[in-house]
Amino acid sequence: LALLSEARVLATPLGAFFDKSFSPLSLTSSLTTAIVPFALPLATYRNTLDRRAEQERRSDAFQVELATWTYGELEAAMAAGADGGAPPVRVFMVGTAREANNVPVNTVVLNDLTNVLPLSFALTMLLMMCHTRSCVLGFAGFAEIFLSLAPALVVYFYVLGNETFPVLNLIAIFLLSGIGADDVFVYMDTWRHSAALPSVTYAQRVHYTVVTAGAAMLVTSATSIVAFLLLLSSPIPVIGSLGVFTALCIFFDYVLVM
Repeated sequence: LALLSEARVLATPLGAFFDKSFSPLSLTSSLTTAIVPFALPLATYRNTLDRRAEQERRSDAFQVELATWTYGELEAAMAAGADGGAPPVRVFMVGTAREANNVPVNTVVLNDLTNVLPLSFALTMLLMMCHTRSCVLGFAGFAEIFLSLAPALVVYFYVLGNETFPVLNLIAIFLLSGIGADDVFVYMDTWRHSAALPSVTYAQRVHYTVVTAGAAMLVTSATSIVAFLLLLSSPIPVIGSLGVFTALCIFFDYVLVM
């Protein structure tokens, strides 16, 4: 194989299985490739056109199951069996099913959420309680932020007709946490400033706060919504999905704050 890799006519196909350092003088490679060929028709089907959609669904489901096993049990077993001084073994899988190729990304995102989200929530709630000078108001403001997720999900699935929810959409929780906290801060600061108005009643303070803070938050929310909707121009579907879901969350957060 090492000799064949130096032959010009065979260099390209062999290059897909070994790194560029593989040669007769260096019979080691830092990477290799395995191909698992499978195609339609599946067992029990007459041909590729026999219940085509059902065959494709089963094929995609198999690839997702294979990817989950590859990035879980297989990679763990290979890492456990490696020599003490050997570099860590990483496994990557590419298939024809988009959901299967998303498995490693989904794993990273979920791990990040699990590790970072509790700390992020705790710090955000603590800052809101300090700024509002009230545990009740701080918690209520924090809860209001995440109540906007419910109507956003309803519109995302039942109004827009989306059938999938990419894991990448969960990043919107971090964005919503920051944007929602900013809205609460603007609202509280405007309320405090209203106390300096001359001969103002409680009702006038409320009206002033709603109008002034509402206008400021409307501008910032609208610009954020437009910015995230521009992600629809991306050729990558999950990026567009993230933009739409985040825009919905920001819109409903503004509605609930008001």
